[in-house]
Amino acid sequence: MIRSPITPFSKTQLVKCQGTIQVERDAHIEPIKSLMMQVINDHPATIANEYTTVLLSHYSESGKNLVYYYYYNPSNEQKLGKLKYISEINAKIHQTLRQHNITIPIPQRVLDVSKIIA
Repeated sequence: MIRSPITPFSKTQLVKCQGTIQVERDAHIEPIKSLMMQVINDHPATIANEYTTVLLSHYSESGKNLVYYYYYNPSNEQKLGKLKYISEINAKIHQTLRQHNITIPIPQRVLDVSKIIA
């Protein structure tokens, strides 16, 4: 049984954030990952470390899904809330992808109701 308190030695508090984005099936993944990493690491509240990453998660009906993980310091002088920080990162990623003519597909489904009505 541990009777003494655990002392944290890290002076930087990290908050993990993550997001998911979908790109077209024929999109080249590596340039997109590089753009996203640049956006994330350029934000002043981001703590750049070896765990900040963008990964190809899976393929779906409409495209390729990327998941991204990153960390920020809540004691940063900008005093951003977590949701505001995530929103800023997501908006900047979207803007950057549009500037590079990378589209985010809209999920589409085709319903054939002709057999139901007939």
